[in-house]
Amino acid sequence: MTVMATGCPGSTAFMVPSATCYVYTTRNRIERTNKDVRYFTLQTKFHERKYTYGLVNKKYWLPYKKINGHYFYYIGYGAYIKARNVSFINDMPQYSNGEKAMLTMSGYPFTFDSKTKKIKDLTKLFKAGKYVVIDGLRQFTDSDGIYFVDADQPVYARLKGTGHGTTGTYVDVAALRAKDLYIFYSDPEEGHNPNYRINLVDINRLEDYYTDTKKKK
Repeated sequence: MTVMATGCPGSTAFMVPSATCYVYTTRNRIERTNKDVRYFTLQTKFHERKYTYGLVNKKYWLPYKKINGHYFYYIGYGAYIKARNVSFINDMPQYSNGEKAMLTMSGYPFTFDSKTKKIKDLTKLFKAGKYVVIDGLRQFTDSDGIYFVDADQPVYARLKGTGHGTTGTYVDVAALRAKDLYIFYSDPEEGHNPNYRINLVDINRLEDYYTDTKKKK
């Protein structure tokens, strides 16, 4: 049996929990996958200092059905719920593999390599009005790769398809249209965001996990 919670986004760095949750069960089970599925969960790993990484590299998904261009989970007796509104599956955050957002400011994206710490500005201008697809969020520190939450540091959105190994291409979330951005991002200084409905991968947590496990080998 698989348990799903809707309407209550999780507790990773860029999420503010909602006050209302609805819990559903289904006889369908989550399955291990390496495919680029639309919605998925990542197995939770606990740190020795008692906080959770929130994810590791074991990906699972709950098979969904596409109806009129939208994805749904079957919960039995002929009933479905929209997959995009599900925040947790079996106590694991559900993630989207990409969310579309429009740029409201023109600018140049940059690439960042978390291994070499090098930043390279791209020469191609992204004009206001262009749509991009975002698949993850991150912040930067002097010792980048260590998980942290700092409301004073800007958050950057990774463009889908650019996360190869230790590199990625990013834009500032401030350049994204608010009604698109607040579907997958909550500003920690603004409190509860009623429009928040889906999680994106927290890249800081993912890199923290890989950094820590390499030190233990």
